[in-house]
Amino acid sequence: MCNPNVDNNFQVIIEQLAQEANKSCGLVYELFVERFTNSVDIFLSSLSLNEKEKALTIAQRYGYSASVDDDIDDSDCTVCCHGIDIDCCPAGCADAQGDFIDDNLYETDNFSFNAANIIFDELTELCIQATQHKLISPVKWCELKLYIVENEQAIDWFETLYIDVDIDPEFVRINYSELVKYLQKKIINSKNS
Repeated sequence: MCNPNVDNNFQVIIEQLAQEANKSCGLVYELFVERFTNSVDIFLSSLSLNEKEKALTIAQRYGYSASVDDDIDDSDCTVCCHGIDIDCCPAGCADAQGDFIDDNLYETDNFSFNAANIIFDELTELCIQATQHKLISPVKWCELKLYIVENEQAIDWFETLYIDVDIDPEFVRINYSELVKYLQKKIINSKNS
């Protein structure tokens, strides 16, 4: 006893849910699937068991996924809510993410010392570009931020070696977010000088 009108209504509703979920997802399929699946789940909660099966069959044709990252916690997420790699998001999603670095990633002090020097060299290069009124590549900036994230222990060395507390007293003890703000400030000051 299949009623074509009911199936057709489900088709229209599911199609509308898919179109709504697709808005502002860009080309990020995972974001679409997450939004669409959540919308369909809400819609399915008001249906009977028989109707749910019919609606689910239609929804699966549009990309419905029963398990949208249920087994993945937020610390495994590499894409922010904007659909961009979390470490490269210009809105600062990585900064808001908190401490998500494996502390045992690099154990040697020597490596952290060298990493701090590399951060300084990259900062110097970006400042030179800003001074010459050249465009600073967002990719280069994101690579620097990612390097800092991957070498978190270098932050202490960078602070010790390159931040003069007498000149910048607000940076007595810095973390990743504060270091990124400091680097941004240095680049902007270079551009304005």
